[in-house]
Amino acid sequence: MGNQYSQCVEEARERDSKDFIVQSMKVKTKETSSYVKKLLLDLPGLVVIEMRDCRLKAIPPNLNELVTLERLRLAENKLTTMPTLPNLSNLFELDLSKNTFTKVPAAVAELPALAHLNMSFNQLATFSVKRGDFPNLQKLVLEANLFDQIPIDCCQLSKLSHLDLSANNISSVPLDIGQLGNLEHLILRRNTIRELPASFECLRKLRTLDCSENSFASIPEQLHRLKALTTIDLQHNLITSIPPELCTLKCLSVLKLHDNKLTVLPPTIGNLTTLTELYLQENGIETLPPEVGNLTNLRKFYLEYNKLKELPQEIAHLKKLVVLILHHNELRSLPPQFFEMSHLLRLSLDNNPLSDHYLQIIQKDGALALLNKNSADSSSSSSSSSSSSSSSAASKKATIKRRTLRRNEITSGDSITQSLSVSTVRQMHVAETSRSMTPPLTPKKSGTAQPEAVPAYSKFKFAFDSLLEEQDFSQKKKDMLKKLPDTEKWTLLSQYKGSTLDMLKGQQSRDASGSFRPLTSRSKKTNVAQEYPTLLRDGRVNRNHMAKIITSLQSSESFAPLFVESGGIEALAIFTNSTSQKKGISSRDNVMISECLKIFNYLVEMSIKSILTSSSAVKSIANCLGNASDLVRIQSIEVMEKICNLEPHAGPELVLEAINSYCNEAGEEFRFFALHQMLANPDTQLESKAVTLSLINCLVDSIEDLEDRFTIRTELMRMGFQELFAQLKSSENFLLLIEIEHYEEEANADYEDMLCRFNKRLVVDKIRSAREGGEGQLVVSLMVEGLHGTTFTTPIEADTLVSAVLTKIVQRYSINNQSEYGLYIAPSEGLDGEWLTLSRKISSYPPERLAELEFKQRPWELSANWVEKAQLLTTSCDPQISCEECVQALFANLPGHPNPADYCLVIASPEGEIILEEPQPLYSSPIAKLSNRMYLQLRTKPIHVRVKIGEDMLQNMDFAPYITVKTALEQIVGKVGNSEICASDYCLALQGAGGALRQLEMDKTLKECQLNDDSCLRLVALRANATPEEESDDEETWTSLWDEPKDNPDNITYLEGTEPSLRNIQTATLNKLVERLTSPDEYDRDFVNVFVIMFHAFTTDLKLFSKLVERFNVPESSDIKQPETIQYRVCVFLKHWVENDVLSEAVKVNIREFVRLISHHEKFSVVASSIANRIDQPKITETACKEKPPRPILPKNISATELTWHMFDDLELARQLTLMTSDIFRKIRPREFFRNAWNKDKLKYLAPNVLDLIDLYNNVSAWVSAAIVSEPFVRNRAKLMTKFITIAQHLHDLSNFHCLSAFISAFNNSAIQRLKFTRSRLSKRSKQILTELESTMAMEGSFKNYRAGLAAATPPCIPFLGVHLADLTFMADGNPGMIGRRVNFIKYKFMYSVISTIQAYQTEPYNLEPVIPVQDFFRSRPIQDEKAVFDLSLAIEPRGAERADIQ
Repeated sequence: MGNQYSQCVEEARERDSKDFIVQSMKVKTKETSSYVKKLLLDLPGLVVIEMRDCRLKAIPPNLNELVTLERLRLAENKLTTMPTLPNLSNLFELDLSKNTFTKVPAAVAELPALAHLNMSFNQLATFSVKRGDFPNLQKLVLEANLFDQIPIDCCQLSKLSHLDLSANNISSVPLDIGQLGNLEHLILRRNTIRELPASFECLRKLRTLDCSENSFASIPEQLHRLKALTTIDLQHNLITSIPPELCTLKCLSVLKLHDNKLTVLPPTIGNLTTLTELYLQENGIETLPPEVGNLTNLRKFYLEYNKLKELPQEIAHLKKLVVLILHHNELRSLPPQFFEMSHLLRLSLDNNPLSDHYLQIIQKDGALALLNKNSADSSSSSSSSSSSSSSSAASKKATIKRRTLRRNEITSGDSITQSLSVSTVRQMHVAETSRSMTPPLTPKKSGTAQPEAVPAYSKFKFAFDSLLEEQDFSQKKKDMLKKLPDTEKWTLLSQYKGSTLDMLKGQQSRDASGSFRPLTSRSKKTNVAQEYPTLLRDGRVNRNHMAKIITSLQSSESFAPLFVESGGIEALAIFTNSTSQKKGISSRDNVMISECLKIFNYLVEMSIKSILTSSSAVKSIANCLGNASDLVRIQSIEVMEKICNLEPHAGPELVLEAINSYCNEAGEEFRFFALHQMLANPDTQLESKAVTLSLINCLVDSIEDLEDRFTIRTELMRMGFQELFAQLKSSENFLLLIEIEHYEEEANADYEDMLCRFNKRLVVDKIRSAREGGEGQLVVSLMVEGLHGTTFTTPIEADTLVSAVLTKIVQRYSINNQSEYGLYIAPSEGLDGEWLTLSRKISSYPPERLAELEFKQRPWELSANWVEKAQLLTTSCDPQISCEECVQALFANLPGHPNPADYCLVIASPEGEIILEEPQPLYSSPIAKLSNRMYLQLRTKPIHVRVKIGEDMLQNMDFAPYITVKTALEQIVGKVGNSEICASDYCLALQGAGGALRQLEMDKTLKECQLNDDSCLRLVALRANATPEEESDDEETWTSLWDEPKDNPDNITYLEGTEPSLRNIQTATLNKLVERLTSPDEYDRDFVNVFVIMFHAFTTDLKLFSKLVERFNVPESSDIKQPETIQYRVCVFLKHWVENDVLSEAVKVNIREFVRLISHHEKFSVVASSIANRIDQPKITETACKEKPPRPILPKNISATELTWHMFDDLELARQLTLMTSDIFRKIRPREFFRNAWNKDKLKYLAPNVLDLIDLYNNVSAWVSAAIVSEPFVRNRAKLMTKFITIAQHLHDLSNFHCLSAFISAFNNSAIQRLKFTRSRLSKRSKQILTELESTMAMEGSFKNYRAGLAAATPPCIPFLGVHLADLTFMADGNPGMIGRRVNFIKYKFMYSVISTIQAYQTEPYNLEPVIPVQDFFRSRPIQDEKAVFDLSLAIEPRGAERADIQ
């Protein structure tokens, strides 16, 4: 192996000289020792040796001299023994799989650092472990050996976390399995196991269990007790039912039960709300219970090869579902709600007895097209369908930033680099493979674009075979599928085309040996990074050089800055430009340009500042738009889109400038012509079109000047953008529909702004000037939603009818309900407007009037019930007018009508009520979707007021102005209280300036009380506690515990109808509580916990200690037979106390003395020592973060003196605000909640952290509201509000309910709520997200949605403290702390339930990295009082102002 050895050493040196890899080469046993000696010289510091398939028969003993070795991989050889290797003290991993061992070598067991051992595919029948063997073994793989049972000795490996015994002949699991307390992953696949032992439930840390391909007839009952389970794999068994108990697992994410004997699913399946993947294929399931709709986190649902005859309508509730496989069932129909599932990315319905209509659509365009087809049939646009299915997208910017993550979800398992989208990969063809796992490089027509052209089976055999393994069909099913004709195999492959494409890419990215080459793990030397720029400038680079640059960027953090500092960016731009400008660009040149774009992509991802400041770099990227290769063009677009995304301020400006420069040099008339070509090209994949349109949106949105934006939109219109959108809307691509919707919303908003800045005639003239018709042509301005700014030009003849022109427009833009539209001549110079008659000829109208022709909706006939007067009002109005103008029109013909500004339009349908937004045009309001407009009502506008409960919680509520104060009080208590709270115990007060309160009379209406949108109501208790929650100085309290009378109603009571026990105590004296606390006959841990936390509310720690000492000193005169038992109970309680409470110094001194006195007693010495050790070191309950925190997303100009909200990433703002909140929240101690200290001026010093958290809540709300009203322009104001909604969404995702509520409070602040023109500019998605967040934090049902969300949240989490403080306030107001001498213990038990809920979320910190500049930015935000904020709100949007009056 002389030459081969030298070659392997050279390859190792090309990497980092740390790994020596030999594969598929014969190595003679007598040569191995000499090779080890050479390795000591040639590769000192060697860490990894891999010798696979080298026919090794023995391991050389001198391997022991490679003391730095950490990983030894000797798979696929002929080894039977192993020498002792005492010097390999660092060996961490040992792979001896696929050899011929018959027993585990003793030398293996003696390796001190060994953590991973793989001895699969050997001939092991036993596994012996002696004391001291495998001291650190964590992962043990014994797959495919000769075991007939799990080796008992394996159960002695206490540190084992992963055990794989699949593919043996194991028939039973020993009881000793329960000893593996640290086991997290257990793989028992392909055995003959029928049941699990009772001790299996001891595996409390088990997260993954694979018992597939065994002989289970039922799901083991032990599994539902393993609460940490996230993955259960029981496929290919004989299971006939799913027990309800299994559905109690709250962490279960993946459940695989395919190829069993299931016929039904239990309704309790809906309890598995954390489930993300559910595999039920190859069973006999006939129906799905409606409860499957509760699986709201489900993303993948496999149901093929069952007997389903119908689907429940609740399946449409699975809004996160992206994969739904239903082929080979018995479905004859689909529920109407099914067609709304436009969020699906993969859907299979083949081989079902559906109607011919559906089957034709499926056969022609795929099952996803069926959803779109039905949408069109029911007159619901793709845009609105997309809106309803994408509630996770908080704003357009957030959508773009998640694009990479979204693509990774769609193409899971993809090995391509992030520089390419899914669509790019589908177009790629491999000219030669790369060892750096980079994607294929030269374009190829997609095989799935023309499904009728089935390729030869040899072309997709690997993909088909891989598909069968990936989907894990039963062997019987695999054999059947392999016998299918080639055409049916291709059809099956198309059912799983996402994963198939991934497999094809995986095949193409392997090298000739069929395995991936390892990536380097060390930084390249400085001179290497400096060498590449020189080669690039000189044009001397080749494909290998480019591959090494990419590999270095992937594997070395230090390489990128060295490369940039050496002039790599400029050199890369020079090479890209020079290659792109060649006259005859070869395929090799295109490959090199593609490699350059990959490198640019990596540098952009790494946020290298130089690439943005180098205009030549961005221009060289833009110049690639002129390349003939589709692959190169889409890569160029993707890199530019990423630049705009990562640098939203400078990025779009640089890119737009570069595109302008390219267009000028190329002589193109339209600056976005190349981008339009990508959208119009039918061969361009939809994902690529989504990226292209995202880039266009980024560029257009970045232009601040309205007229400049309008000019670009007009230019796009001239290229036929709207016609293109009409075609693209039929696609099912989620990302593309998002971008189309965003473009149309912004275009409509710009059109409305243009109408406000200029009159309508000037705007139409600007549009027409961009596209005037010639002789014999008619130009029509389209004045409908989504087409504003578009003109339609058509040739006309002398006999052309109006109806013919109208039909052309309707067909061109796929407009439904043609009868609602017409051609209209706009009024001008004293001439009234006129609707053209359909039967008349166009030529019969004056040519000068036809120059002002518009296509628009005909007037609507509307009727509304004036609720106040029970009177029906009617009007005929233009759908273009706003809802506010519609109210004015309804009142216009009514003599002496009230002020229309006091009224609003309401849709009162059986599904619920909707108050229409005043600035919203009728055509885009919910009225347009009403099939029956009889539900319209005119109502007095509600009063929007703030409601305070104490000082800690502020909520915004709407009230009808004519209801009484009493009714308003009942509504408030009904929303924030519970059944135990009575409204008669409270009153409402109006809070004035300085906090002064004025109690409102109960029988007056809110209008009579002169409430307005700036009012603040205060909920005030009418009576105080019967007994203050303070220490009692009653002489009876000092009665000795041993002198306390026996149990009687004067010193202890129990809950009515219950037996006397600790858990049923209602009231008791302190003596009786301490007596029960240390009772030798009864012990209740919950009782002890409540007492330890709550005793500060009714006594002092010194008094409690004195009572414990009394209890310890049992009098000789007492009739206690075993006083030591009571004394021991006292000590146990003391230990619990010191572990779970913060002790005063005085109590510490007393406890130390007590411990000193009892420590000499033999029976108490151990517990005394434990107490002493804990006095100054309370038990630590905080959970440490094991994983590395995510890298902060920071702006490049974070050190700038003038920072703004828009400079920071939305997610990072949410993270830092969460850290700020968590720091305060986790400091709160239980005693801060006692005596309503946060609400009482004299006691506030007792609750410093609670008050800090309340202050933070108020500050956050003030920061948000002040920032919004400080923006003078409505467009910027809407953008900032959208950003805040996105931040609020991130806060929700981070389970920071406290700050989420503060944001919602700001949005509902009267000063923000009244900004109707700002709110009208919010996108549909932002409005939808805001509605969902408001619903989460709504007061209804005592915050039932929030409480449910909190209960479902996984720590770390920050509760909304206001709700829990309100609970405590109601408890304090309605219940006395003392009843005579007795402590009202049941009250404190209720309070404990609230406090313990809060405590449960204090132990786990957020695994986030603090960024002080971002936190300082928050703290430096100005805080304005409510009046100042409201005054600013009036200034930017005055009362009664029209849209034209707003900037």
